[in-house]
Amino acid sequence: MKGSCGAWAALALLLGGCVSEPVAPRVARASPQSRSLLSDEARRAFLWAYAPIVLKAADERAPKHVGQDWLTNFFFDGDRDLANNKARWSRELRRWVAGDAALSGWAIRPTIYSALIEFADAGGGKSLVLLYHLYHAKQQGSIHDWERVELRLDEVAGGPGRGERVAYALVTEHSTHRRVESPPPGQRLVVWQAPWSKGGPARKAELRAVSSDLTQLSAEAPAEVEVSGLGPQPFHYLFAPPGTAALGRQVETIGQERARELVAVGGRPQTGEVRVLAYELQDLADVLPTHLDPRSWRDEVRVSLETPVRDSAGRVTIPAGETRFLFRARDTQDPGEARKGYPWKHWFWGTYALGGKGWTREWIEGLAGPLAQHDYFAHDGGPERSGQWLRHESGWWRASQGGWDGRWQGLFPD
Repeated sequence: MKGSCGAWAALALLLGGCVSEPVAPRVARASPQSRSLLSDEARRAFLWAYAPIVLKAADERAPKHVGQDWLTNFFFDGDRDLANNKARWSRELRRWVAGDAALSGWAIRPTIYSALIEFADAGGGKSLVLLYHLYHAKQQGSIHDWERVELRLDEVAGGPGRGERVAYALVTEHSTHRRVESPPPGQRLVVWQAPWSKGGPARKAELRAVSSDLTQLSAEAPAEVEVSGLGPQPFHYLFAPPGTAALGRQVETIGQERARELVAVGGRPQTGEVRVLAYELQDLADVLPTHLDPRSWRDEVRVSLETPVRDSAGRVTIPAGETRFLFRARDTQDPGEARKGYPWKHWFWGTYALGGKGWTREWIEGLAGPLAQHDYFAHDGGPERSGQWLRHESGWWRASQGGWDGRWQGLFPD
């Protein structure tokens, strides 16, 4: 992403064993500062402070596609069966938008699923990795869209805005993990996301970085921003955290009573016609229990859980012990669906090449037994596989070492 520090300042109010070791292992030596754990309140504050602004292009020209570019949540239709998400989103969402009382139990809550990983870095300081998964119920031809944003913060102390440094930021262009220009501390990354469909210069909800200054867009101007690698691109929705002012307006909450007013304007809208909508943060840990459900997933990967999976209230949702997670999505519309869920995602384990593809299969196939729950490869922002292995057996994730592995623990009320 290209842009000046001045442009970022203007955005402040808008807002961020294996086969082979990627690098020589480095052992983090915990200092008194790095051993000091963040509170849950501070963890939530960091995730909210760096949560991205999402500019979403839409392909909703046909009546049957209204609202299909909204961010949503895994459980929007009120059941725990994820295999029918794409079918229901494709066939019934337009009825919900039209006010069908039979679907009044649906809860269309735009959601980004998040996690925070806290650890002592190789220099003895406190570091965080912030994970944000933008969830869509479908992309053309596939169920469950998986694009995400990741940031690493170093020199962390207490809470956001207390001297932390953004080591890197990256976005997912489908399976490619692309580093982008990092926002200044405390400011939000702005990303553009392609429509759910295959049309246009980018396709099926891939993410790109934005370099335009949103404060310079007047209501009468075209809703268009400069997108990395694509040039000027239109957008129809802006998703941001609750309470955020964006494009001169406060974000709105989607509800059935006003849904018809909040679907995208077709074609190339003016900035004043963009729908400015709120999203909420929820936890990756909320979705992990579904990976035990054969209705929603198939094909297993074994993970040895040293600690249980817990929700935000501290309740155990998956007990400790060797667990056979199912990871390949089922889809009632497409029995041949093969998309992979969290237990096999590159970014869930850190097993990807920055600027390239993932190496999760290489890593898993090199293990003699089940995956170790708290294994994580923490990138440092260098090229390819530059970083440090946080090995489960080192105990980095224990409170005594100043660690916390938020992939398996909830923070946000459901």
